[in-house]
Amino acid sequence: MPISSEVSLRVLLPPLQAISRHPVRVIGTFVTVTLVTAAVLPDFWDYIELFRVVAVASTSTVLVSAGAVRVTNRMPPKPKEPRRKTAKLRSPGKQPPQRIPLPVGRCVMCGRKLTNYSSQLAGVGPDCQARYGSRPQYQDNPAYFEWQRRMHTALQEQQAAQREHDRVYAAARATHAEQVRVWHRQLATPRNVVRRRARSVANRTIVVDVGVLLSYVFSELVVRLATFLQLPFFA
Repeated sequence: MPISSEVSLRVLLPPLQAISRHPVRVIGTFVTVTLVTAAVLPDFWDYIELFRVVAVASTSTVLVSAGAVRVTNRMPPKPKEPRRKTAKLRSPGKQPPQRIPLPVGRCVMCGRKLTNYSSQLAGVGPDCQARYGSRPQYQDNPAYFEWQRRMHTALQEQQAAQREHDRVYAAARATHAEQVRVWHRQLATPRNVVRRRARSVANRTIVVDVGVLLSYVFSELVVRLATFLQLPFFA
């Protein structure tokens, strides 16, 4: 017969509340008993296997009980908050230069005809280039204006996609707000209030019981170390 939430609350919760209400007292008592027993009865310490078995069995039972209370008292999950999507910008390609060199037919310094393509791009002949330096002429790059057109189109598409994402996000936010209100009403029901308290007690009990197990391991290590070092108090 499966354990219902009512059975777990009636049978398991009272002892778990007693344990979780005084965590320092429970752990301190456990450490004190083990250390005092080892100090006062060092010869007897090696023969109290029954105490160790009972200690491990009791802590395991408490952990299982707390886990059972936690599992059998599930709370309604909180609605997930919607995430706002960001529209991506479609790449228009690598940006070309806005202006490119313009080949000229005559030297801009002396007016002589230029037959070499490199000189036509430099705007001057070899003699004038050596004397005055390059004088290139520039023109608008048609590829740049085509790239600008593609960029403008991509930006418009991105803005349209972002408006659609924002519309979907606003609708999802409104739906989420209603879901949260329903979730809060569910949490406020008497049954879920008891469940929430039961889970809180179970969580605290698990922490306390893990502390008890660690204190038992610590006590065992202290006693074994003291016995190994043959300290006077444990001798």
